[in-house]
Amino acid sequence: MTSYFERARLLYDQRRYELAIQQLQQALSINPDDSSSHSLLALCLAQQQKYAGAIDEIDQAIRLSPNYAGYHYIKAGILQDQGNLKNARDAIAEALRLDPEDAENYRRLAAIQYGQNQIKVALASAEQGLQLNAEHIGCMNLRILALTQLGQLAKAEADIQTVLSTAPDNYFAHAAYGWICLRRGRIPDALDGFRSALRLQPDLEWARLGLMEALKARNGFYRFIFSVDQWRSRMVLGKGGFILLIPHIKGIYYLIVFIVFLNKVIFTFLLSLDAYGKLTLTPTEIRKNRWLMARLATAILGILLLCLFLI
Repeated sequence: MTSYFERARLLYDQRRYELAIQQLQQALSINPDDSSSHSLLALCLAQQQKYAGAIDEIDQAIRLSPNYAGYHYIKAGILQDQGNLKNARDAIAEALRLDPEDAENYRRLAAIQYGQNQIKVALASAEQGLQLNAEHIGCMNLRILALTQLGQLAKAEADIQTVLSTAPDNYFAHAAYGWICLRRGRIPDALDGFRSALRLQPDLEWARLGLMEALKARNGFYRFIFSVDQWRSRMVLGKGGFILLIPHIKGIYYLIVFIVFLNKVIFTFLLSLDAYGKLTLTPTEIRKNRWLMARLATAILGILLLCLFLI
């Protein structure tokens, strides 16, 4: 049985999930009560986005070893990937109850809380993890992310420099640096940050989106629109969100949302016409943007014709 499991673990590390599953099925046919095989099978199924099967397998591992925090951690990750953040939070809470000294459990908790848009709570969880392990990169990354979202850019940039001094190939830190520079209007530095992140991790969506924004922000008017959008986000996240309860303010807020959306559509279209800029867009984004531009042009033309008719 051990040889089947060891081969499966090697295949999992090589991302050959289907072959790993076959090995684990062999292992479980010999010993159906092996919790390690059930947990690794759960991870393989989750990588294939077979979440129902993955949950069944990790639940069996938990049934066999209920006091092992690692299985609850794995379950939280599967539920998080599935988008079931409420149950993911319950699972990671159980992992923390069983092992409150593992900084990685706080990293996962902070990530789940961030996904629930509880930014300040996520920051507190990341900092709890850093109290246990000051060099935990995952907790530091979540702290940077939360600080950036909360507009505490100086603190976030200081953390990034700390991370990059010890881990210069940390693609997340490079991408975060790009977003901070973008929000501060330092467009060349932002472009460098995003390019570095994509060089290290070509499929990092967060960096690709940042590079798109940075290329559009070479235009001064778009930089203004981007800063307005960032202000709007901070207002909703912060204590200023209560003013949206005022009807007239709420109307102005939605007008700002519409203006930002309109400009993003227009500048994305202009980016698609740029020889380098269009490389940052996916074919789906290009098609969707052209459809939106066509609808926008039709609406403008209709308004002009209506005005001429009324005159």
